[in-house]
Amino acid sequence: MLLDIDKRFLAAAVIAVLISFGLGYQYGLWTENKQAVQTSLANPEQAAPLEQDQDASKRVFVYVVGEVSNPGVVEMQEGDRVFQAIEQARPTEQADLAAVNMAAPLVDGEMIVVPKIGEVQSERELGQAGIGPDGSGKGMVNINKATAEEMDRLLPGIGPEMARRIVEYREKNRGFSSIEEIKEVSGIGEKRFEDMKDLICIR
Repeated sequence: MLLDIDKRFLAAAVIAVLISFGLGYQYGLWTENKQAVQTSLANPEQAAPLEQDQDASKRVFVYVVGEVSNPGVVEMQEGDRVFQAIEQARPTEQADLAAVNMAAPLVDGEMIVVPKIGEVQSERELGQAGIGPDGSGKGMVNINKATAEEMDRLLPGIGPEMARRIVEYREKNRGFSSIEEIKEVSGIGEKRFEDMKDLICIR
């Protein structure tokens, strides 16, 4: 009889120890989680560095000048369009928005020039005459800005279809990084590039 009582007592003691151990373990986890939450609240900069890095990588900076009330560097997000950057800079009443490709995707580091009404037409006329706006004798076509119609009209050997391909390549690759890159467009070989290289620019 005494032996049975000792066995029951021993079993109860073992169960009590296991319960105490389990409660202590749970309390330790709760304390650790509580400290982690407090640390995150006290140091939000350390809590989500990865998220901040991801946000920073999505930023795009463009320089908007010309007929705008607030010229300067504008911070945008990856995927934004030209019209959104111009809206941030607040175009004036004299801004010729029809002369700008408002639907083009923004390219980090690019300069967006908003011309004055009548200004672009004057430059086109000079370009067709072979005289640049600065009187240098060269009418340069910016292949990162020009429309398909402008390239068709102003560049030798570039018809409507080729001009369309250039615009498609530009939008897909976020602009040309050099004038030589235009040779990556299907149909533009070395000879055609030689014919136009002195007439094109990327800035």
